[in-house]
Amino acid sequence: MMNLSVQETKPLRQSEILSQPLKDEMVLYPLEGKAIHVLNRTALAIWELCDGNHTLAQIEAKIRERFVIQDPNADVTTDVAHTLQDLANKGLIGELV
Repeated sequence: MMNLSVQETKPLRQSEILSQPLKDEMVLYPLEGKAIHVLNRTALAIWELCDGNHTLAQIEAKIRERFVIQDPNADVTTDVAHTLQDLANKGLIGELV
């Protein structure tokens, strides 16, 4: 499980995952699993930023930028953290600290 309370954690996509674009979504096929996972545009943008170079705060900033979220009160951090935790729970990402 990822420790998302650590702001310096840098999520990293697992390497053993095949991906296939499907319109505005992405289908992920883990080589070690029996399930497939479909990511919507937002989850896909977050997953793509899981390159081992971006912290939670940096991912949040990129998502705000990409989706033009101008409301400073929008809780993007929590949404990104939940998505990252979901991806981690499904074995799609790990972490670098």
